[in-house]
Amino acid sequence: MKKIKDLSRLDIAELTRQLPKEKGTYLLFFEMKHAKTIRVGKLAETEFAPGYYAYVGSAFGPGGLHARLRHHLSISERCHWHLDYIRPAMHFLSLWITEDSEPREHDWANVLASLPGSEVPVKDLGATDCQCHGHFFRFDQLPTLCEFRKLLREQGMLGAAVDEVSRYQLKAA
Repeated sequence: MKKIKDLSRLDIAELTRQLPKEKGTYLLFFEMKHAKTIRVGKLAETEFAPGYYAYVGSAFGPGGLHARLRHHLSISERCHWHLDYIRPAMHFLSLWITEDSEPREHDWANVLASLPGSEVPVKDLGATDCQCHGHFFRFDQLPTLCEFRKLLREQGMLGAAVDEVSRYQLKAA
């Protein structure tokens, strides 16, 4: 993975310009400061509690990680993915990423589901095309990258390096 400079002071546009175009798996972390009821596409209308949310996915289409993450980090006027419906209510916090030709989103979702305090607020969110219960998780406290890597390693799923490429706080709207 190419070295990305310190992103702590960059806006979303500059951050996304620096993301790799390679294929890979990603894990986005957001914070929702206030409870909000949101209808997520054809899934249930849900009351989302304040807390930290994690969305895991993979990018194997044109433009790779750069294109997919550029979409997810911005606020979309037209909703395409489940995350698009919820994204306006959340503030981006950080991103974990791996450049890898092997899709790892299901392994990562299983590890997230096994973390203490993990909950799936909407069944199938982000996972209508697989057997996972969901790819969107809520936590009272953010998981640590060290803990995540350890669980991947213990379950024989590490496969490729997982790096935190940003720690970025948006100003409260």
